[in-house]
Amino acid sequence: MVNYVGCARSNYFAVKNLEAFEKWMDVVPGAMLHAAENDVGDALCCIVFEEGLPSDRFDDEAEDYVEIDWVGGLQEHLVDGETVVFMEVGHEKMRYLSGNAWAIHSDGRELNLNLVDMYEMCRKEFGERPSVAEY
Repeated sequence: MVNYVGCARSNYFAVKNLEAFEKWMDVVPGAMLHAAENDVGDALCCIVFEEGLPSDRFDDEAEDYVEIDWVGGLQEHLVDGETVVFMEVGHEKMRYLSGNAWAIHSDGRELNLNLVDMYEMCRKEFGERPSVAEY
């Protein structure tokens, strides 16, 4: 039985309309929104997921889990030029560790970095791939 434990959070980022963003957040399962203000009173948001970044949600009509694209919706709420960075870490009984960093820009561009990329980096830099940190 898989017993994955993960969590994720974002940096603080600016949204166009905090009330509209809070309403939209209702579609993102497991998301907890933390709001603050910057020095000039602009609304800043941080999203925390205690169970990792969601990829699906339960649909009552379909009576099943359906894939969700909440990233596209997030981009629509960002102030122009804003970037959200998510950091996610997790493990399965410490046998397998995972870690991701994901950047989402208001113009639709995205970047992704995964801890397993280290193996390929080692191969390129040192000429060999080390054993995998898992059992």
